[in-house]
Amino acid sequence: MVFYLDSYTFISTLLSKEIIFAIKLSMVTATIATLISLIIGVPAAYALSRTEFIGKNIIDALLIFFSIDKMPLGDYFVFEVSGIIVAQFTIVSALTIRLMKSTFDSIDPNYENVARTLGYSKSQAFFKVTCGNWL
Repeated sequence: MVFYLDSYTFISTLLSKEIIFAIKLSMVTATIATLISLIIGVPAAYALSRTEFIGKNIIDALLIFFSIDKMPLGDYFVFEVSGIIVAQFTIVSALTIRLMKSTFDSIDPNYENVARTLGYSKSQAFFKVTCGNWL
């Protein structure tokens, strides 16, 4: 686009109301989707990393599917702010859970156990020891 337009047209296009609106909408919806994904994804990833249960491999495979494939949403719903957030959340949450699960897998659970023997509660051990290792 830069090569086909003169600088005035290029700058005026970038500063148009529609482009500014699209950038603001993308930033707001992506931030909201990311925050929701972190709130849901970190505990889910921790549970997947630290517990053993039947169907764990199936859930891991579904996370791969959801991180690659977009969810079919109605046309009207996608053009609403809430629909944009849901669409972004669907992709981002699967990626968040997989990334955080691999991070939690790489942290030795014995660090948390040692913190528990030193008097930390489960939540204190999680926030001070586990989160301290990945932050």
